[in-house]
Amino acid sequence: VSNQFVAKWLHQNKGTPRVIEVYEIWNSLKVVENFYHYQNKVESDDHPKRFSKFAGPGNTNRRFHGTARKCNLGVGVNEICSDNSCVVCRIVESGFLMQKKSLRNWDRFGRGHYFTSTSSKSHDYCVTTEKVFNNEVTRVTLVVNVVVGRGFPLKKNDSTIVSAPDGYHSILGEVGDDLNFDEVVTYSDESTLPGYLVLYTWSAS
Repeated sequence: VSNQFVAKWLHQNKGTPRVIEVYEIWNSLKVVENFYHYQNKVESDDHPKRFSKFAGPGNTNRRFHGTARKCNLGVGVNEICSDNSCVVCRIVESGFLMQKKSLRNWDRFGRGHYFTSTSSKSHDYCVTTEKVFNNEVTRVTLVVNVVVGRGFPLKKNDSTIVSAPDGYHSILGEVGDDLNFDEVVTYSDESTLPGYLVLYTWSAS
């Protein structure tokens, strides 16, 4: 996980990352069962082509997700908080839930679960997780197992999307007209399984 995080830090203007700690997430039995049921269904029904030899059944890939944290989870604290606005803790507690997603004015590919293979891109969404730990400025980001399945590629924004097109399981935001770095978007809670919480710091560029 640490090696992947550092290797996929692609923004040269964001300095150099250093992973301090990686915490494994223990999901509820319901979240785990729903994920593997969905993963097996995608694999058995469609046999999607896998991105690489490291991808799992259903073209499952490990991706990064940056979001808000209100507490000190990961910074000397290993217990989740009860604040409903602490998105990191709510994901650790119950997994990704579309019904809990805040309604924003605009989402690039509609209301869905957003992930990226580029750790330095997820860094942009972790601003509210910034804490000083052992005299270092740190942030946390989530590492998630995502059933990408058969992804529908898009290079232009389309905020009207509510699900992947028929025959597809996700949207692949590809580098091009509107994106500088990749995204994958799923619209099913069962397509995601939180894996790790990464605590990291970074040097000035």
